[in-house]
This record gives sequence, structure tokens and C-alpha cells, in this order.
Amino acid sequence: MKHRFRLAAAVLTALLFLTLTGCGSGSNSFTWFVDTIPANLDPQVASAASDVIACENLYSGLVRKNPDGQLEPALCERWEVSADRKTYTFYLKDGLTYTAAKGTAADCAITAEDFVFAFRRMFRAATNLPLRRGVLCLENSAAVLAGQKPASALGVTAAEPLKLVFRLSSPDETFLSKLTLPGAMPCDEEFFNSTRGTYGLTAKTTLSSGPFYLYNWRPAACSCGGSFRHPHRQPAPGPEHQQRRPVGH
Repeated sequence: MKHRFRLAAAVLTALLFLTLTGCGSGSNSFTWFVDTIPANLDPQVASAASDVIACENLYSGLVRKNPDGQLEPALCERWEVSADRKTYTFYLKDGLTYTAAKGTAADCAITAEDFVFAFRRMFRAATNLPLRRGVLCLENSAAVLAGQKPASALGVTAAEPLKLVFRLSSPDETFLSKLTLPGAMPCDEEFFNSTRGTYGLTAKTTLSSGPFYLYNWRPAACSCGGSFRHPHRQPAPGPEHQQRRPVGH
């Protein structure tokens, strides 16, 4: 049985079956028919195909791939790589915040600490995330995963509120690409703890950092709405940016 998964955004892949409805100037609503409603929107845990697809749209990370498959900044302004290819330093955009269900602005700024917490979660023994096998190149990752060292020893630190540093034990030419995967998305520790074990399992306990926000989520249907946004100015509508508009259905 097909279910509806509604999205409002500027970008949609050709694989989606969609229904277009107006939701204000520059904003559209699309209906996506899926076989399985996403069950878990926690990016550090999601592994089922439907969950991962939803997370890829609800969350943005440090970098993303453009239509040509090239890496470009997403939540960061820029990044630097050391000469030995073992230290990656990211400078986050200022003023970024999460978005709660139905497009409500959340009182949570996106900072370097959110990425640190996300990666530490990834290496908890109870978090069985396939991605962490791909980032075992992080300094002390194997020892942290085995419980031989504390999470604070993992090779990811917040040097400043908007400055994030990754330290690798050995060079990995695919490291930047791995940062586009859901497990590498930011997670606000205070909000996570406030959900008491239900993070990403309900609309109220999910915060978006990406191009879509969660509009509604219930057993029979899951609908999302949203748009790309800039904290300081209204972006011009286009293939990657559009003005945020309220979505009401």
C-alpha cells in the first residue's frame, strides 16, 4: 500500500510521484508516495531506506554535493585541510538555527558542539550506525568504540562556537564525502536530552537543520514542508533556494 509523504521545497528528484499545490508565493507542496512511512528520523540511528531518505532531506551537514556531484559548503562557510591531510577545520555559518515541526523556529543555534555531540553519539556502543565504520579514521575512534577511551578523546572538537576540528589517524580521501551522510548531521545535546529517549521518533522531538522541516507525522501518513533559508537575508527563489512560507493544509 502506498502512503503519502508531503514535502514543500524548491528541489525534488524526478523519482518522486508528486502533486503540486500552492502554499504562497515561491513555495510549493509536493506529495510523495512511498511504500513505507519513515519510522525513525534520528540521523545518528536511521538505517532503513525510507528513514535515510527522509533524513537526507530534513537535515543538512557541513558539506553537500551539488548537482554536478562536487562538494560544496552547506552549514559551513569554508573548510581547511592540513598539509598531511589529517586535520580538517570547518568554519560554520553564523546565525543558523534548527526548525521544529510545522516550520516553527526553534530556540537552538547550530554550533560546532552539535557536530561534536553527533559524532560522539555515533561512537556509543549502543548506536549501531553503519556510517561509523567508515569514519574509523577519526583519531582514537576504535578505542572510544571499545570503551578503552572516553568519548572526549574522539578526534572531533569544537575549537570555538563556530569552529570545528576533525583529527584523523590517517589520511582518508573520502572523508569529506562521508560528511554528507545523515549520521554526520548536527544534534543539539540539550534538546536531545530533553526528549528522554524519543529523539527523532515523533514530530515534537525532531529538529530539522536542512532543506525541509517536518510538517506532520502520524502512523497513516507523514508529511513534511520547508525551504532553504539564510539567517540574514531572504534568498532569491531558484533551484536551491526559496523564501520560507507558512505551509498549511
